[in-house]
Amino acid sequence: MHISRFLFALSVLTSVVGVSRAALADDDGPARTFGDKERFALGFNEGVTLNASDLLTNGELQASYFVIPRLSLGIALGAQWLSDSPTSNAPSSSTFVFHAGPRVGYDLAIADRVSIWPQVGVDYRNYTETSVSTTDTGTATGVATTQNVTSTSSAFGLTAMVPVLIHPTRGFFVGGGPVFYTEFSNSTSTSGQSTDNSKITSLGLVFTIGGAI
Repeated sequence: MHISRFLFALSVLTSVVGVSRAALADDDGPARTFGDKERFALGFNEGVTLNASDLLTNGELQASYFVIPRLSLGIALGAQWLSDSPTSNAPSSSTFVFHAGPRVGYDLAIADRVSIWPQVGVDYRNYTETSVSTTDTGTATGVATTQNVTSTSSAFGLTAMVPVLIHPTRGFFVGGGPVFYTEFSNSTSTSGQSTDNSKITSLGLVFTIGGAI
């Protein structure tokens, strides 16, 4: 059971605040389009994947800066903490998921308030899972032993996405489009022993909302 997604809520709140500030800044400033040079964009991305084995479908914050007209450089960050506390004697577990990666994009205006923003980047993904189990030794004193096992999985992969954006105002954007992810490496370390995992390739959709100043 997921008992904590506070980072998800924080990401949404941060994006909303960024959108509000962006809209106010644009009302008082010069008329600038989304992909102008020195434009800063902060957005929130939520993905839906068609591959059930891809665990990282939680949201992420993305900050981007247009270094020249239309060309953006940015970074995406996402995190999630999950906990499972069964009522029986089954082991309990907690999982911390983190991913981060740079993004390079190029925004193309296709209408007055519509653009397409293809992006490509390299993602680092980390999953840390801790399992806690309690075993009754069967002695007369009823002493039980507790065992903690922690495993860490790390992966590097390529991410590409092509969201179509709608710009209702100069300081706000919303949109979505296809997203593709494929891994170069994926390994798990448990109790000092490292093993290679099957590499994930997934295809899905990404939805984005944010503001630009």
